Amino acid sequence: MPEARVVELTVPGSLVFRDLALRVVMESCRLFGKVDALFDTTSRAAQAVKRKEQIEQDRYDLGDVFTAEFVSAFSEIYNNIPIHAYSGGDDHERIQLRIAIARDHLTVEITDTGKSFDIQAVPLPDSLPTSGMGIHIARSMLDELVYEPGPPNHWRLTKYAPTRKSSKAPRVSPPAPK
Repeated sequence: MPEARVVELTVPGSLVFRDLALRVVMESCRLFGKVDALFDTTSRAAQAVKRKEQIEQDRYDLGDVFTAEFVSAFSEIYNNIPIHAYSGGDDHERIQLRIAIARDHLTVEITDTGKSFDIQAVPLPDSLPTSGMGIHIARSMLDELVYEPGPPNHWRLTKYAPTRKSSKAPRVSPPAPK
């Protein structure tokens, strides 16, 4: 049995494709909420019948804390790529997503070839500014946020299910000291 189900998506590096990427991540969160069915080993025909019965019940639920937090964190990181790494976005640049749905966690890896930065140099704000909070928001909503500057730049966003949480200590790139 596979350790994770993997979905991959490549989109142009502009904000125009943000909603498409968000929908794929939202659907992955929904599937993660049904992880037992996702890893079900019953026949494909039986699975198809179960899926058909659940179609009307399945809706995106941003009222679900896991989904709301993961989608918000992903959105903050994703937005920074066209705006900062690609200096406003470019349809010739690419953003690659690799989503791994495991039994106890969901991980989204984001790869881009834009400008790198030093995540350690992002200071904690003294007040609530109107911008510049994306990395801090993402850190607060994820169990793991890892940035590896490139090229290519590589982000890894991971959140564990509250009832299926791993015993591993969270791994987060720390903020820069003030």
